[in-house]
Amino acid sequence: QSGRYAGMALQSEYAVGDVDQLSWAVDGETTTESVVRLAAGEHEVELRVTDGGRTEIITKYIKVE
Repeated sequence: QSGRYAGMALQSEYAVGDVDQLSWAVDGETTTESVVRLAAGEHEVELRVTDGGRTEIITKYIKVE
């Protein structure tokens, strides 16, 4: 943690090529960054994995104090 923000690295065991598409969303906003800074509070992090027309959404909730 640095200053008022906590850093978080976004990483998945999936790789593009293994599936059709991967995307990350933090608090509802899609991001292409591999490291994001989170302000104090509660945050929702989603990984969307699309393969063969099927989408799986993995959601985690993170609290930064």
